[in-house]
Amino acid sequence: MTKQDVVSEIAKCTGYEKAVVSIVVEAFMEGVKKLDTQARRCFLSSVRHFRSKKK
Repeated sequence: MTKQDVVSEIAKCTGYEKAVVSIVVEAFMEGVKKLDTQARRCFLSSVRHFRSKKK
């Protein structure tokens, strides 16, 4: 399922225009990417901290 498929399905189910739904879906995806990046940084920082304590 592509992003466009998701947009089409949401537009069909909600009655909103595809352009509006596309903006919301894109913002959601950007938010997920940002959170994923932050989580990875946090995890890597924790691993580095743990490794430095083991020595």
